[in-house]
Amino acid sequence: GRLDIGLLRLPVLRQREGVRVLPLYSERLLLAVPPGHALARQVPAQGVDLAQLKDQPFISLPHPQRGGLSYLSAELCMRAGFFPKAARVVSRKTTQLQLIQAGFGIALLPESMQDIAPANLHFLPLADPDCHSTIALACRQAPTPLVEQFARHFTQGFAHSRGD
Repeated sequence: GRLDIGLLRLPVLRQREGVRVLPLYSERLLLAVPPGHALARQVPAQGVDLAQLKDQPFISLPHPQRGGLSYLSAELCMRAGFFPKAARVVSRKTTQLQLIQAGFGIALLPESMQDIAPANLHFLPLADPDCHSTIALACRQAPTPLVEQFARHFTQGFAHSRGD
């Protein structure tokens, strides 16, 4: 009850009563690896198969109470037959880019993270077509008129930009 509106990455593990979640758009996930990583030298034409990552250290692991990108990454890996192995250092958000660059591990990251990544980081395509992350808008079920107007304008803007 402290926030009026927010942006998040799906999945949401615990849906709170009185909160609605409106998916906005999805973006492709890519495998981020450090400079000189073996996978960056031999990228298959169809992309990297998630099963190849079984023994790689992941710098992002799911928190038992949260969803989002780390949870989605673990879910995708489990579908490929393994749970991500933890790196020596585990991080969230933009710090991950520096940890990958320093060689601590790898991560599945949204394509848009390339825009803020260090130049020598490698982003590799994934073979699995289900490797995408959805951004959603969350707001109260009964928002104030200003929040309702903002949410409507915001979601319509994304629908219009996608051609819906």
